[in-house]
Amino acid sequence: MGILRQILAADASVNGYGFRCDGHYIQNRGYGDPGIDPHGGGPAVGPIFAYQCKNRQIYSGLTRVVWELNEVERGNGGTLLMSGSHKANWNVPDAHLKKDSWLFETYACPPGSLLFFTENLCHSGSPWLNKKHNRLAVFNAYTAADTQYHKLGWPHEVIEAMPPKRQSLFRGVWRANFGVSPTAINDTYSPTNRAL
Repeated sequence: MGILRQILAADASVNGYGFRCDGHYIQNRGYGDPGIDPHGGGPAVGPIFAYQCKNRQIYSGLTRVVWELNEVERGNGGTLLMSGSHKANWNVPDAHLKKDSWLFETYACPPGSLLFFTENLCHSGSPWLNKKHNRLAVFNAYTAADTQYHKLGWPHEVIEAMPPKRQSLFRGVWRANFGVSPTAINDTYSPTNRAL
């Protein structure tokens, strides 16, 4: 949460985060699974993906957090990342939108590790080559409180079982309600105020 507070938004109040959980999926890939094709990077990805750096502070409009539940060995199927592509003012050349491009880097990590990156970074899923276990990972996406990219669709009953501040991660996609007060902010979740 500390990292998301720094790169997306500070808490809206004591009741709610300044950002939202925008999307979620679980990846379970077995040996030989090819992964996903390279995508992201450069200016063509749209404003919600915006990556900015102003006054020594970064802002990552759509931030991906990957929870690696099994060990990832370097070169055996982790996420491929093209360093610097999130800041480029040109699109990634087609010749490098291939998983074997020398511009991609990868990593190794123990189970329970977190990987953070901006969705504006060109990235890909390389083939899973580990025969000992599957690639098992949870992929969450986070955005500012007033933006939405993914259709979330979590059941109300699941969110309602969470503590109130955690519920704020799933609130409706709006920031202020000036009709109520100049300082009225959207910081709580309810059945009538939730992202769908």
